[in-house]
Amino acid sequence: KEQGLLTLGPSGADHSLSLTQGLGPALTRLLARRLTLPWLREPALSPEEASQSRRGARLAGAICLRPLVARDASWIAAYCQDAAIARYTLNIPHPYPEGAARDWLQLCGRKQRLGQAWSWAIWLEGETEAAPVGTVSLSCQGSLAWWVGVPWQGLGIATRAAILVRDFAFASAHLPEINGCHMAGNLASGRVMAKLGMSDLGMAPLVERPDCVVRHWRLGRGVRAR
Repeated sequence: KEQGLLTLGPSGADHSLSLTQGLGPALTRLLARRLTLPWLREPALSPEEASQSRRGARLAGAICLRPLVARDASWIAAYCQDAAIARYTLNIPHPYPEGAARDWLQLCGRKQRLGQAWSWAIWLEGETEAAPVGTVSLSCQGSLAWWVGVPWQGLGIATRAAILVRDFAFASAHLPEINGCHMAGNLASGRVMAKLGMSDLGMAPLVERPDCVVRHWRLGRGVRAR
């Protein structure tokens, strides 16, 4: 700890550690890196729940999260070409460069193999269209991020997918917290984080991008979701 570096196991999963951080949460994060990436699935909505949403019958099936694969590049690129996706996300450029989806998938794969993050495709079970509708990711530090294709926004899909990842973070990865942030104008993401039970920490710059001020949210392990 005095050297500021903690290593677990023969693979050398290094984790930076300050003198003020506790060893317990750091060890938990390192152990979470050893998890394989599972499929996540919610129970199917009841007819009453489905009828409360637009496209009720089309959204009656369960939300499934499956690991990303290389062939996902085509539908990811198609959705990310839309300027509305880039407008309220921090890491999706517009215009979306050719090959960007492939490069992002390769990065996700490397992070997963190193135990640094997990990423899933959001799939609507029973949906007749072949492609998933978005992605959701969780880092070993508890950072939660997602996007949903424009045709599928406003239907509660992001909330349902994020709940699955929140439960995975605490029940399977045993992370001490989940956290997230969004641009000031992205009120929809704020509503999702509030529904997860996360607390609004206010506006502050990103550590890695001091010029970018965003709204931060956090939910600690054991805190009862609202």
